[in-house]
Amino acid sequence: MQTLNMTRKPKRNPSFFKILIGNFDKKLRIPPAFVKYIFKGNVPTMLTLYSDSGNSWRVRIKVEQGSYFFNNGWSKFVKYRDLEIGDFLVFFLVDSSTFDVFIYNRTACAKIIILAAKKRKGRSPRVSRQIEQTPSHKCTSTSKKPRTVPPEPQPFHFMCNPSSSFSISHTFF
Repeated sequence: MQTLNMTRKPKRNPSFFKILIGNFDKKLRIPPAFVKYIFKGNVPTMLTLYSDSGNSWRVRIKVEQGSYFFNNGWSKFVKYRDLEIGDFLVFFLVDSSTFDVFIYNRTACAKIIILAAKKRKGRSPRVSRQIEQTPSHKCTSTSKKPRTVPPEPQPFHFMCNPSSSFSISHTFF
């Protein structure tokens, strides 16, 4: 009989998530634990953000009172991706200065932007953008009978560093 090794962790890129609230359109704070344990305090001055659209944005990092923020270039990313309050972003560190960014809307579905190039007579192609929103009933599952009592809160475990040498784990209720 084969035994399962539960102590082995899958190899994956370090990541963090942000739920967009407040004034996120000009700057966005990088979690301090990510700066401390992943970047080890050596945050590059410029980062590249890649989205599922295949586009990339160069974003300057700004330090304010010991905190690190996506700053110059961030507002272009926000505008292009039509980010709004309640959107959920997941940042995966690909290398020392590059993040893949996955964006989810309030329905917990991926927020997809469709680009359509239309040729106009005698002019360069015009790019129009349209957001494809997935209706929440198509993305989420529904149970056959509604719950009458909300479930007990379950602990949420946050792992900042997936490496085996050091990890942060905290339980939230």
